Amino acid sequence: MTKSESLQAKLEFEALHDSLTGLTNRKYLFRELERLSSKSTRTDVKVFVIYIDLDDFKPINDNYGHHSGDEVLVEVANRLTASVREYDTVSRLGGDEFVILIDDGLTELDLEILASRILNAIKEPILLSNGDSVACGASIGISSNAESVFNAETLLVKADVNLYEAKSKGKNQFVIA
Repeated sequence: MTKSESLQAKLEFEALHDSLTGLTNRKYLFRELERLSSKSTRTDVKVFVIYIDLDDFKPINDNYGHHSGDEVLVEVANRLTASVREYDTVSRLGGDEFVILIDDGLTELDLEILASRILNAIKEPILLSNGDSVACGASIGISSNAESVFNAETLLVKADVNLYEAKSKGKNQFVIA
């Protein structure tokens, strides 16, 4: 690989990945959703969007500082990646919002097990570099294209609505609809 090709590859990686966590970013997520939308017109692909928002993350930033908040986000990103299969897409949308994109046949029971595994992984205490330990929870909204024609924006909005329904029910839980 030439120096120019190497620089081009680095720039492309940076354009599609979150600089803090190394996860794919919003731009990559939308590209992947568009790819799956195109694929779903040719096949019967079932797509699930798992929208995750950390509960009570702001107090961590307020009480421990943004550096500690960043440590929490990196650890949550690692835990999310460890909770799913290697080929599932885990993205950070920004702030304390993450999306997992799954594009093959899971059942609702599989999704419930996965959502529970994610909630349990996130709520485990996180040891900060200053020696303090913090914990946060998460709320999760899950949507799929099972009931309708694939539309990327609709899937994200539906997952976001389900996420806020989970938050309104007391946080640290999930809603699938």
